[in-house]
Amino acid sequence: MHDLSAPIRATWTPSADADLAAKLYRKLVDARVLFLEIEVDGESVAGVAAAVSSNPAGPILTMVGRVGAVSAFVEKVPTAMAKRAELVLMPPHPDAQAIEELKKKASTVKLGLVSRPGGVDGLGACLALASATGVAGVVVSNPHAPASPLRQSDLEVAKAGWDGSGEDFKGQVHVHDLFLAELLGLDPFAGYTGCAAAKSLAHLNPQGILTACRTLPLELGDLKEEKLVDIWKSGKRVEVMGKLDKIPGECGGCHFEQSCRGGCPGLSDNLGRDKSCPGVHGSSGAGN
Repeated sequence: MHDLSAPIRATWTPSADADLAAKLYRKLVDARVLFLEIEVDGESVAGVAAAVSSNPAGPILTMVGRVGAVSAFVEKVPTAMAKRAELVLMPPHPDAQAIEELKKKASTVKLGLVSRPGGVDGLGACLALASATGVAGVVVSNPHAPASPLRQSDLEVAKAGWDGSGEDFKGQVHVHDLFLAELLGLDPFAGYTGCAAAKSLAHLNPQGILTACRTLPLELGDLKEEKLVDIWKSGKRVEVMGKLDKIPGECGGCHFEQSCRGGCPGLSDNLGRDKSCPGVHGSSGAGN
């Protein structure tokens, strides 16, 4: 693939340090990152809102967090900026009235969950609320490191919730966990070409360290001290990208070997096959 001068998409978990937030956001803007997902909480939202407001020509934003923090961001930034942002509301999900108020102020409102043990227990209730409020979508994100794969009990509860409410929801459903998505019948391998970490995606942690992904915190560089474009062309980033480009040997003979490429390396042991994988898939797509 064509190498990039910076990640197309980044995720960021900012700290409460407003000066640091301003510095890091400016560097993301300067590097022309196109899409930025920011996880805000009550401590970080003021600094993030100030940084974003000072750089109106920045990336397309997705704001992720509980309703209080996300609502505070919407109130603190200029109306036009809030209108352009996508909001993903994390548990505990707000009531329908709060969701309707946010829908008036932002371009897109979605409900979110995290694909971690215990994190998808509320999938059925989330889908039901999404249907009742007419939000644009439901997002089930990959977890932060250290990450653990979903347990069988998690999969069973999620599948039951999907069977009860999934067909009623007409919006978008994006499940980052390939094998949970497969279980739900979402055909996750169509158009998928492997993990994007350190290729077109990166994560910025609260300390300003750029890593391959929030689920796989392989360090690429320190954005406090370096330009993003310099980190992206560094030998360290190329080395990490090379490691992640290898298909695990356990995947040999799998029907999805060239598209899945081992699944999520952050859910593997030593960059092997994703531990969520039910096994090598035959030509029918079913795991063995």
